[in-house]
Parts: sequence; C-alpha cells; structure tokens
Amino acid sequence: MATGVPKIIRLKPEGQSVAAARSFVDGCLAGWGVTDQADDVQLIVDELVTNAIQHSRGPVTLAIGRRPDRIVVQVQDPSSASPETEATDVLADSGRGLLLVEQLAADWGTTPTADGKRVWAEVPVD
Repeated sequence: MATGVPKIIRLKPEGQSVAAARSFVDGCLAGWGVTDQADDVQLIVDELVTNAIQHSRGPVTLAIGRRPDRIVVQVQDPSSASPETEATDVLADSGRGLLLVEQLAADWGTTPTADGKRVWAEVPVD
C-alpha cells in the first residue's frame, strides 16, 4: 500500500471510534511531517469510518500509508455492499459523505475482500 509499513488501527462499531480514528490519523500525519493535507485526510477518514460503522454493523479496520506523492487511506468492514454516491436534498442532514470524498481525493474506490470490502482513497502530497 505505501512506502514503508502502513499504520493500522482496529475500531469497534461504535460512534466514539470515529474520534479514535481522527486521533490516530493526526499522529500518523504528524509523524510523517505531512500536515498540509491533514484537513482533507481527516474529512475522508471521518466519512469512510462513519459509513463503515453505520452500514456494516461489524468491526472496522483503518489503515493509512504514506507514498512519496500521496497519502493512502483504507477502511475495511464486513459488509459486501459497495458504497454509492447519492443525489441528496440540500436540506438533508446526511448523504453527502461520499461526494466529499470524491471531491477531496485524487482517486477512491472499493475493493471486495474475502470477508467484506475495503474502501480506499488517495490524497496527493504537495
């Protein structure tokens, strides 16, 4: 996935895991000296982890890696259902997460796994 060994955290399928994921990502980005992209990476992680918790109802694994030219985020969960962007009412409280990921990431997608799926996104490093 990345130059060196990716950093991995396993998260429980509960709301407080989103904050744990953000804290984990902050530490990784700071350790790599990549803070200019922190807001974009944090928002992507927030959306992907939240979706995994809400829709899979099972344990979630977050991996983040550093390539020379980008940060790679992967969120794995036990659901085989692929996430899809949806047209959302402008007054709706939710439903825009993947649209944000699509706008912030250079590339993103879903890869089926033997026990669910992995949703990944790549953010360029300036």
